[in-house]
Amino acid sequence: MTGEESRKELLQRLERLENELRQLRREFVSLAPEESPAGPVPAQEKLRETVAERPVAVEESVPAPGPAAPWKTSEYWLGRIGIGLVLFGVIFLFKYAVDQGWLTPLARVAGGVAIGAGLLGWGLAVRRSRTVLSRLLAGGGIAAWYITGYAAFQVYGLVSHTTAFVLLSAVTALALGLGAAVSDPLLSVIGTGGGLSTPFMLYAGSGSVAGLVGYTSLVLAGAGVIFLVKGWRSLFVVAAVSGWSVFCLAAGQAGHWKTTASSLDRIVLETAIVLIGWLAFWLMPLAREVVEGGRWRAPEFGGALGHDLNRLATLSEKAIVPLAALLTPLLALAVSTNVWKLPNETWGWCAFGAAMVYAAGYVLEAGVSVAGHVLLHGREHRQRLPVHSFTAAFLLTLAFTLWFSGNLLLAVVAAEAVGLHLLSRRLNERPLVVLAFLIQAIITVAVAVRLFADIPPANPAYVLWNARTAADLFAIATLVATSFLVKDKNLTLAYRVVVHVLFMGLLLRELSVLPQGQAWVSASWGAYGIALLLAGLRLANVDLRRAGMLTLIVVVGKLFLVDLSRIAAIWRIVLFLCFGGLFLALSHWVRNLWRETAGVEAARPANAGSAENIPGGTQI
Repeated sequence: MTGEESRKELLQRLERLENELRQLRREFVSLAPEESPAGPVPAQEKLRETVAERPVAVEESVPAPGPAAPWKTSEYWLGRIGIGLVLFGVIFLFKYAVDQGWLTPLARVAGGVAIGAGLLGWGLAVRRSRTVLSRLLAGGGIAAWYITGYAAFQVYGLVSHTTAFVLLSAVTALALGLGAAVSDPLLSVIGTGGGLSTPFMLYAGSGSVAGLVGYTSLVLAGAGVIFLVKGWRSLFVVAAVSGWSVFCLAAGQAGHWKTTASSLDRIVLETAIVLIGWLAFWLMPLAREVVEGGRWRAPEFGGALGHDLNRLATLSEKAIVPLAALLTPLLALAVSTNVWKLPNETWGWCAFGAAMVYAAGYVLEAGVSVAGHVLLHGREHRQRLPVHSFTAAFLLTLAFTLWFSGNLLLAVVAAEAVGLHLLSRRLNERPLVVLAFLIQAIITVAVAVRLFADIPPANPAYVLWNARTAADLFAIATLVATSFLVKDKNLTLAYRVVVHVLFMGLLLRELSVLPQGQAWVSASWGAYGIALLLAGLRLANVDLRRAGMLTLIVVVGKLFLVDLSRIAAIWRIVLFLCFGGLFLALSHWVRNLWRETAGVEAARPANAGSAENIPGGTQI
């Protein structure tokens, strides 16, 4: 809906309201007779009060419509189509003029400069009256100058590399400064992207990596200052993506260097990666959020689709700081490993140092949050960035993976996951719980692969007592401990089911290598199932009792499906007789245990504990 249509609709609503008010006034006058000399009668007075107090039934007031979203206006689309057609027309005109021999190379370049100046001047002239069109024209003018500079050097060779580089750098500075001066994010975005592309547009087969990185750092510094002042998230995204792209290309080149580790190029590149790539791209959005008080300015779109767009814009704004906090140290470490060929232990200490930096940031922010809560006299003052705790823990996990390997790595990471669960309960930080769940999911898959992919074991010399078995048992024990830490009953049950399956897999892997190993596996599974069943009965735990019964059923199935064909006849006889007699004994003993347990529970006071159902229908 255009602005003119909105004004017409508003005038129609006002006219309708005035007509209704006039009609109500006429009804009131006709209903109120003249007062008698003695004053109004009670019925007339009551009528007047009723009419006076009766609310006027009018349409719900509608606020004056604000300006339409830019993407919904005709100016927006016509302007974009128009500027695109103009640029294509200029390109076709140049090509036609070249084919006809009308223009010399110098005239072509001068024409490109003139067209860029004309578009930029036109955009600045209509800035107050046509905001959207002004941005499109000014951005088209800056883009025309970049294209002209590229053509002047690479296509026609009219200027030297130094002259072209200086001119395009001046265009970059003009775009950044002008965008900040007139509050036009498009100009700053074009200036940042064009400035970072300048060394590649003017590439002539050789160059200095140190010079490339130094120039990139200057452009990013200028864009960062504008972002801190203006808060344009599009500028930050373009700067971050373009900057890291340049650093990755430079690091790829560094991987082929044959110079020593103390070379100037390596030092300059690593300094830029740490100071610009990591610290700047982490601290800039953090500082901007502090300036904004956690409230990023989102565009306001109307309509049903606009509501969804507003939510998407809000989510994207809130995601900038967490993504910057998490991705920048990982990118910095990844790019740095291609620049310096160092041992994994060294990179592990680097990751550990980065984890300490983020942990210190989290502690500092928590202190600021507490101070703000006190200064605001208990009013709401939420901690804004719990992602710092997640990033610190993630980097610590990365350090462990670089320091350790094999069985020791499995044990250390499993212990870390339990520590994260305990820390999350202490600090009430959900991101730590998420990371702990991710780590334990990976541990579960790793242990399952170690158990079931090596049956029988490749090295049977140390059955039941070796470092691998100890590491697997410790990982399983950490899952048991976690099942007591999680609050959700479904998660607790899931953890214990996983532990049950992994422990049976451990017995299968370790005992199957022995002589008549399947018989030993069946015996161990049977003993394990009986232990679970008895523990469930003694503790009145339904889950333990069911797990024991299911385990014994699996043992019976294994006796018929596996053991009949894989073990000697004497072992089959022993197993069938032992398990048959044992099950008969249990059928009688378990009944006695039920009655004993029921009697003990019935003797307890009513408030001694909660009741559960036990076999036989007895309520305890």
